[in-house]
Formats: sequence, structure tokens, C-alpha cells
Amino acid sequence: MIWNDKIEILSFPGPIPPDDDNILKEYKRIVARDYRNRRIGDFLKELRLTEGRGTGFPTIYNAMENNNSPSPGFDTDMHSTYFLTTLPAFISDQASDGDKAHSINTLKDVIELCDQVSAIVDETIHSRVSDILNLFLTAKKRTELFEELGLTNHSKNRKRYLDPLIDYGWVKMLCTETKTSPKQMYLTTDTGKRLLKLLISND
Repeated sequence: MIWNDKIEILSFPGPIPPDDDNILKEYKRIVARDYRNRRIGDFLKELRLTEGRGTGFPTIYNAMENNNSPSPGFDTDMHSTYFLTTLPAFISDQASDGDKAHSINTLKDVIELCDQVSAIVDETIHSRVSDILNLFLTAKKRTELFEELGLTNHSKNRKRYLDPLIDYGWVKMLCTETKTSPKQMYLTTDTGKRLLKLLISND
């Protein structure tokens, strides 16, 4: 048996003009001409949780379609005082509890959701992210890092453990002109520090 459920996200204020209620209902590709909460947006982009090319609406439409869910709904009033996003979904009642959508209603729910950060990072990157970010709070060479981690200073370990953190912008090289310099030092970025706080809080 299949039952219908939905997620509703209500935010204030509403969309920035010229996006209005009619445009939200008629067009799937909506390109923003101005931005709100730029600093929050920059933070999310650094974590690769969002992007800044104005493709958010079609991305949502495509994701819902690929998930075999009904089309999302976007709503506001004539003065753009609020912005309501509705994400409907068809979920089987035979699915396990772990497969069902997580409902966030209390502070405990938020904490439990945050506890998933470590698991997600460990699964998608590796289990030493927290260790590396912590070690690079002060600038160090790669040899120092791997010595602390008990690993050999080999290119395969660099590709496995260090390069992903650089690609995500969590660690930066201090010698940017000569990346292969024997004096190259590495340092945890501000974004990496914020991620480290989340990882440590979940330990």
C-alpha cells in the first residue's frame, strides 16, 4: 500500500521580485536577479550543499521527478511576505522506519539529525576527516600529518586522505604558486573549522 506524505517549508519574507506567485506557479526555470542571505549562501556553497547559478528551482523539479514524486509546489502572496515550499512524496507503508522521512518537530529531532553528520562524512569521504582538520588547525607539512596519522607519506595516501579535503575547500595549501614545493604547508580553512565543530559535537 502507498500513502501520501509531504514536507512543507515556510520562510519569511517571500521571493525577491520579479518572482511572484504567478511566476512560481507557471515556470520551472526561475533565475534570481538578486540574492538574500548572501553570507549563508556562501557558507552552503563552500560545503557544496548549494550553488549560486540560479538553477535551484529546476534542480528541485528534476529531483522530484527522478524520485517518482509529484511536482513540488511554491507559493507566496501578492506582497511576497512569505515563501512556502511543498515537497509531496509517495511512501510505502511497508518501508522500514529508516527508510521513512525524518520528521523534525522538537530540539531532540534536530540533535538526532545533526548526529548524522559524522556518518555522512565517514561514508562519503573517509573516517579520518576530523583528525586531519584538527591537526591542520596549525599549519603543518604533509609529512607531519601522515606521521601523526600513522600513515606513510605516499601519493596514494595523499589522494585518499588529503586531496578530498582540499577539493571541498576544508583544507588549503599555503604555497599556492608552487603546489609541489617541499616547503608546502597545509591549514584548515574557516569552512573546515565549522565542519570540525559539527564533527566534534557528534563524538
